[in-house]
Amino acid sequence: MSPWLAIVRKDLRLTRAHDLVSLIGIVIVESLLLYVAYRTHSGVATVLSFFLLGLHAFALPVYVYMSLGREWRKASPLWLHLPQPGWMLLGSKFVCGLVQMMVSFVVTGLFSVWLLAVDNPNMVVLTHLGDPQVLRFDLQVAGWFTAAVFGFALYMAVWGALISVVMRSVRHALGRWRWLIGLVLVLLATWGMDGLQQSAVYHALFHWGAWSVALTLPAHLFGNPGGPATVSLFNVYAGDLLFNALLFATLFAVSAWLLDRRAEV
Repeated sequence: MSPWLAIVRKDLRLTRAHDLVSLIGIVIVESLLLYVAYRTHSGVATVLSFFLLGLHAFALPVYVYMSLGREWRKASPLWLHLPQPGWMLLGSKFVCGLVQMMVSFVVTGLFSVWLLAVDNPNMVVLTHLGDPQVLRFDLQVAGWFTAAVFGFALYMAVWGALISVVMRSVRHALGRWRWLIGLVLVLLATWGMDGLQQSAVYHALFHWGAWSVALTLPAHLFGNPGGPATVSLFNVYAGDLLFNALLFATLFAVSAWLLDRRAEV
C-alpha cells in the first residue's frame, strides 16, 4: 500500500464514528420530513429537504478546516514531522471529506426524491421518470445542482485549508492575534475575489468560451402545447472554469508548501 493511501485510511478510521453519527442524524431528520410530507402534503417538507441538500456545499470546507484543527491540537508534532510531503497530508483531508460529503449527499438526495414522490401532488409528476421529457428535465436540474454544490464546496475548502495552515504558520509570531490573518484571508476570499471577477481586466482575460446553461421544460407540465421549451438560465465561461482551476491548484500548492516549510509545532 502506498504511503498516501495509508494516510487516507488513517483519516477515514479516525472520522468514521463522526461520519456515522452525522449520517444517522440525516436519516432521522429526513424521516421526520417524510412524516410531515405524508401528513400534510403541502410541499414544505420537500423544500426543506432540498435546502438540506444545498447545505452540503459547506460540508467539505467545514470538514477540512476542523480536521486540520484537530491535527494542530492533538497530533501536530507527529503529523508535521511525517516523512511525507504536505500535499499528501492535505490531499488526504480533501479525499476523506469528499467521501463523507458524497455519502451524505446521496442519502439526502434519495430522501428528497422520495419526498418529491409523496409530498405535494403538483410535484409528484416530476418523479415520472418513464416520461423522456420529465427524465431529461430531472437529469438537467440534478446535474447542474450537484455540480454547483460540489464546485462551491471545493472552492471554499481550499480557502479553508489555506486559512488554517497560515494561522498555524504564524502561531508563535502573532500568538492569539493570528485570527487577524484568518480574517484578512476570509475578506480576500469573498470581497477580494468578487471585486477581481467583476473587473474589466478579468472580463477581458477570462470571459471567453461562453456556454449557455439551459433547461428543457416538459411541454405537458408547463403548458406549452407546441412541445418542449428550452429556457436559458445563465452562461458559464470556459475562461472562468480555467481561472478557478488554476486558483484551486495555486491555493492548494501554497498550503502544501507552508505545511512543509512554515507550519510550526
